Amino acid sequence: MKANTKDFTHPHIPTSVDWRSKGVVTPIKNQGQCGSCWTFSTTGVLEGYHAIQTGTLLSFSEQQIVDCATSAGEGCGGGWPYLAVQYAASAGLEQESQYPYTAEDGSCQYDQSEALVVNDGYAFVTTDSSSALMAAIATMPVSVLIEADQDVFQLYTSGIIGPDDGCGDSLDHAVLAVGYNSQSFIIKNSWGADWGDQGYVYLSTDGSANAGAGVCGVLSQPLVPN
Repeated sequence: MKANTKDFTHPHIPTSVDWRSKGVVTPIKNQGQCGSCWTFSTTGVLEGYHAIQTGTLLSFSEQQIVDCATSAGEGCGGGWPYLAVQYAASAGLEQESQYPYTAEDGSCQYDQSEALVVNDGYAFVTTDSSSALMAAIATMPVSVLIEADQDVFQLYTSGIIGPDDGCGDSLDHAVLAVGYNSQSFIIKNSWGADWGDQGYVYLSTDGSANAGAGVCGVLSQPLVPN
């Protein structure tokens, strides 16, 4: 299970992509009062990957990762999507309906016979490159890390968060990039559909922000399954 950095950069990517319109993105979910964003970023990227490969969209279990992926994080205490994607490559994931979300740490109830393995490992996308992230998103939704503790993000309701809006790159939140256009990346959050723009936030594609890390640090650590 080898990790690598994959350069998706290609001069002929589409001018815009929105995976929501292609049936590979599940509805907005809500992590509640549990620091489990990393599990939602993980299920989201694997849901998209599986749907593109098979034509079938499934909703995978965040709670399984919270309870069982102890090598990847500390449940509601936070964790790392790349390690969770690696965990999923080994253990597989049950579906939400089989292992429902509780927003609390619990004991592992994983049933291997119900789990589906959809990937072999993970790859990091070239960092600090808006064009590389766009090219990666053109192939599938991408797990990304951002800074989400600033008011401009916390209180976001609409529009595009730009390079001068004060969103830094002290990474503290994992989300899912599901599309882009010439002006913004389309980001799926896990704070419910009542937050933001129906659960989504739009971050500028300006790669100069935060010394190359992008708006809210979105270019810092993109990753995909493989």
